[in-house]
Amino acid sequence: MNTLIRTLAVIPLAAALSYGVEAGNDAKAPSGPDKNEADFLKNLKVPEGMQPSVWANGQQILNAIAFDIDEKGRIFTSETFRWRMGGVIDVRGFMFLYKDDLQIKTVADRAVMIEKWKDKFPKDFFTKESERIRVLEDTDNDGKADKISLFAEGFRETVDGPAAGILVQNNRVYLTNIPKIWGFDFTDGELKAQTREVLSDGWGPRFSISGHDLHGLAMGPDGRIYVSLGDRGYNVTSKEGKTFTNTLSGGVFRFDPDGTNLEQYYLDLRNPQELAFNAYGDLFTVDNNADIGDAARVVYILEGGNSAWNHGWQLLGNDGFAKAAGLAGRQPNPWLEEGLWKAPFPEQPAWVLPAVGHITSGPSGLAFYPGIGFGDKLKDSFLVCDYRAGTDSGVWSFKLN
Repeated sequence: MNTLIRTLAVIPLAAALSYGVEAGNDAKAPSGPDKNEADFLKNLKVPEGMQPSVWANGQQILNAIAFDIDEKGRIFTSETFRWRMGGVIDVRGFMFLYKDDLQIKTVADRAVMIEKWKDKFPKDFFTKESERIRVLEDTDNDGKADKISLFAEGFRETVDGPAAGILVQNNRVYLTNIPKIWGFDFTDGELKAQTREVLSDGWGPRFSISGHDLHGLAMGPDGRIYVSLGDRGYNVTSKEGKTFTNTLSGGVFRFDPDGTNLEQYYLDLRNPQELAFNAYGDLFTVDNNADIGDAARVVYILEGGNSAWNHGWQLLGNDGFAKAAGLAGRQPNPWLEEGLWKAPFPEQPAWVLPAVGHITSGPSGLAFYPGIGFGDKLKDSFLVCDYRAGTDSGVWSFKLN
């Protein structure tokens, strides 16, 4: 398959505003025009023929990491209040525990580490905040959300991570919330979780770098659920008793809708935020760069493939990490010296599945548009959110030849 990237456009769009105060759960939320919305939309640059609008604003949606839309047009959001604010730390801000974090093999090990360093944190830092799932609806069909329902909360165990991925299928909600993948059932009569089940446990034993979490839930054409994981690692035992372990890297996994038949599908990714299938059933992700001289990558998720990432490359390539680990500073690094991150070139190690190409700086969301409902210009295009920690963040589109 020739997978040369062809860039079409950069589209600086936004999913929602982030200002204002929270609307009550199960309440009618304000949805009228707002000056901030008008200014926001006026400053957006969009392709010719497209018109931006705000479907849900910052009074209605808070800290949403991911969302999914069910067959009735309702948006299910996974919202975080633990990420960096309470419970989920970025090891770069707490380097006193970096050596301990490197040695963690299980989620239980992390709980022990937290207990060891508990005096460095506020008393209830790891248990105060909870993640949650909410449902937003447009009940009067005016193109704006006007009803919000609280679907599920109570995710505040000491080792709980951010609610970083969500999928809705046939009155069932799947949530990735390190260290667990959850399944919830509901009925249309009441948009609340009526049952909750842990489908698998042991994801993300280490704190590592925040955001390198369990995301990207996607239903595959084979009827199985695919999920992406960053290099917080994993030590997971399937329902059938098979163990998957690598605490220094991530990858892509798949399982049946009831949580059985867990398999590792792809090896050694750094921070793949989302997964997307194209019209032919081929699977792709966008993997973040390590800020050590490499670039963000579009990756073809071929079953059994390997992108060669290991957190050791981060340690060797970053002066702060290297010194915290007891080294003098940056060290020789195979990730860079052998071109493991690059698109194909003759001298590249043959065991690596090379990047399809390089696009964006901080890929943080991916979707494929098959060409129905959104015009022909972007037919068969991938859309990728590019977070750049500034005003130049946007949405890119690209095609694969």
